[in-house]
Amino acid sequence: MGEDLGGAYDLRPGSHLTLDDERPDRGDSEADDGVRLSVRLFAPGTEIGRRYEVRGVLGTGDSAVVYEAYDRELKRPVALKVLRTDRTSEAALERFRREVAIARDAASPRLVRVFDIGQAGDTVFLTMELVEGESLRELLARGPLPPERAVAIGAEVLRALADLHALGIVHRDVKPGNILLAETGEVKLADFGLARQWEGGQTRVTETEGLVGTVEYLSPEQALGDVLDARSDLYSFGVVLFEMLAGKVPLRGDSAIGTIVAHIRQEPPAVRRLRPETPAWLAGVVARLLAKDRERRYATAADVLADLGSRRAHRAPHSFGRRDAFAAAAAFAALLAALAFVPVFPWNRPRLTNLFPDGTGAVLGLDGEGRVLWRREGAEPGRRVALARLGDGRVGAVAVRGGRDETRKALEILAPLSGRVDGEIPVPDPAPAFPGFAPTFEAGALVPFDADGDGVDEVALTLVQTPLYPSTTFVFDLARRRVLGAFYGSGHHYARAAADVDGDGRKELILVGDANRMGRSGAVAAMRVPPTSEATRGGIDLPAAESPDRPASGSGTDLLAWYALIPSSVLEGAPLGLPDLQISAGRIRVGTPGGRMVDLAFDGLPYGTRERGESERRARARREAYGSFREVARLGDAGAREAALAEAERGRERARRAGDAPLLGWAERVRARALSDAGRGAEAEGAWEALVERAEEPAPIALEAATARVLAGDLAGAIGWYRSGLRGRGERAVSGACVNALILGLVLALGEAGRWEDAVSELDRFEATRLNHRVQAAHLRAWVAWRTGRRPAVLADSVGHPDLFRAWSLEFRRVRGEDPAALLSAAERLDRETTDVGPLLDSLRGELFAALGRTAEARVAAAAAVSGCRGMAAISPEMRAHLGLVEARALRLGVRLAGGAGPR
Repeated sequence: MGEDLGGAYDLRPGSHLTLDDERPDRGDSEADDGVRLSVRLFAPGTEIGRRYEVRGVLGTGDSAVVYEAYDRELKRPVALKVLRTDRTSEAALERFRREVAIARDAASPRLVRVFDIGQAGDTVFLTMELVEGESLRELLARGPLPPERAVAIGAEVLRALADLHALGIVHRDVKPGNILLAETGEVKLADFGLARQWEGGQTRVTETEGLVGTVEYLSPEQALGDVLDARSDLYSFGVVLFEMLAGKVPLRGDSAIGTIVAHIRQEPPAVRRLRPETPAWLAGVVARLLAKDRERRYATAADVLADLGSRRAHRAPHSFGRRDAFAAAAAFAALLAALAFVPVFPWNRPRLTNLFPDGTGAVLGLDGEGRVLWRREGAEPGRRVALARLGDGRVGAVAVRGGRDETRKALEILAPLSGRVDGEIPVPDPAPAFPGFAPTFEAGALVPFDADGDGVDEVALTLVQTPLYPSTTFVFDLARRRVLGAFYGSGHHYARAAADVDGDGRKELILVGDANRMGRSGAVAAMRVPPTSEATRGGIDLPAAESPDRPASGSGTDLLAWYALIPSSVLEGAPLGLPDLQISAGRIRVGTPGGRMVDLAFDGLPYGTRERGESERRARARREAYGSFREVARLGDAGAREAALAEAERGRERARRAGDAPLLGWAERVRARALSDAGRGAEAEGAWEALVERAEEPAPIALEAATARVLAGDLAGAIGWYRSGLRGRGERAVSGACVNALILGLVLALGEAGRWEDAVSELDRFEATRLNHRVQAAHLRAWVAWRTGRRPAVLADSVGHPDLFRAWSLEFRRVRGEDPAALLSAAERLDRETTDVGPLLDSLRGELFAALGRTAEARVAAAAAVSGCRGMAAISPEMRAHLGLVEARALRLGVRLAGGAGPR
């Protein structure tokens, strides 16, 4: 038996809502069951992953199905929790990963064991302990329990929670469906997909996560997205105990939001009013568990167990010990109650305190009592809307206007009580900072922070280019409604938090993301926020910071405090690319829930003790190393290969002095590429082999080596490196970001070498071992079919696909006989949206013009394709692989080629 899987909202990022609606006694249960039966289920006997045989269905839900299965390898029954394919998202996968990590850490006989996460085709699943019996939800469907049975089950749940809380973990989804009753009499707590670690006794819901749980069992602080600790779970347990005794939950509204508001504002009924036979002492335990004020609740599960064992309910401790203090407090409360109806008092005015996604793509502005103040369509907390301090103690909101395809965007300032637009700041166009890239930028993060402590927030807005890698973060001054500065990154760098890392009294903005052009590493950056006096009104002349792979800013103002490379594995599995970021005294922790963490000091170097002056010396060496890398790129572009190699050697020495291992690793890779570019192939091979030998994740290094060998014309060497990267060790060799690039490069290189059968064999092997990369394999198979004169499959196109795939898609449609005029229009549109496939689109246009009888235009397009493809072939393996095709087409159209045609 697996845990219950109720209906769920799952809205990310920002203060999103993941709320199940568990209602075993609702009147529309038949209709609901009808919906659930429509879920596609595996029939008994179905094989999953060639290891598990489905025996039957244990439970279904909006996001997953739990099956009883047989593990043929270990020869034992297990439970398989299978993620529904139509609900697969990074958020859902993150819950699966978290469930495995928490369950492994929290080994206890009272907690359902989760063995592993697996994937077979498009089926993602968890393997779990199979508990023979039923869930508490199923038991309660038959009616309330005798008080003795309720206490016995409740005591076991409390022991499970005590085991979990002892590890600093809050479950956050305690409900009858997650309490399993084994036939042996054991009681087990299941489902750790929402569980989180807390430190120092508390955990706060992050900006990328928000409200999670099941509506009928939410604690008031959980409903408000507030700080959580063990007492939140105890409130949820109190709801379960109430339900076991009374046969229904204590609080329920007409909707999910109504139920949430009830937990915040309404007092629960006395359980004895619904179940008179409940002992008075037990009713007292329930009442204390359900206290709105967590200070009035039990502090630990052990405290509740003690009262259950002694069959009495100890009252919560009071902060005052004398009777006259209570009398004074009561009189003051009565005075406040009387004044509450006088509207002139400021405490009676509603205040905006929370943003709440309603599940329909809109966000609600709520006050502290859970009342809805306003509603805004098309808003995602943390990405497109956020709370912000507006000065004079007012809290309002800011929101982004303008989508991915809209060049003109604005940061709107929303009135706290009405949500109407009180003002706006135009958002500069990020496209001029990235010439050649399509202007398709969308909001990726929206982070208010107070840089100077004046009580009015600055706001950081990250815009990420889709589908490629550039990003820009603008910082706005809300008080003066101006743009203060920008961060330009070759990689999606998201604004995440702020901290005064240099001790000057002003907070720096902390960004986390991918250093795409620096070996596909992860990165953390600190950006200085200039005062308003240094700001301009926008444009690329803003004071700016840059990722170190880019040329220094032309504004004359470098806002980069520091830039640190981190292992890319730290960011693997982060929901929507947003890892956890924890800032404490002198330390920045970056990582993923239940995964790996990296600790940096406030100087951006690895956390640790420093001798006097050491931080400044190492930081200077790192800046100089980045300067060397820029110079290597400049010299290489100018054709000064030996000078570039000499500068790469200097950069490596500077990185060594910085004492920064990820930076030194990058420096070694820069040097290896410089050796290759200088024609010293044997030395380059040796350098790459040494790097791979000691690298934690060798796949990105193999990719660099393979790319260099392709561009040097050594296809055999390149094919060897591509295969090495795909079959090597390390997390990135299994599922990382390099896998798609490696298989793409390998198939293109084999195609360029005319080894088409080998290409098909590699794709067969790839699909058998990389089950979550089938989209990539399908496009490559279609490309091989097209290039070998067979009929390619037409695959769904998406702006999220690489530009190359989108260009191929048009070629496949042409081969299958679609209207040339319509395809010509599609090619023109795609050319406006993409950056690095222009020559391929020119070649396609030549074929389409010829099909329409427009011969002169066909020749012009074909000639442009040859010129562009030849120019890019020196730096692009993708263009090299298509050069023969592009030239052959041009020759067929009568275009004369200077220097003759290259290899077909």
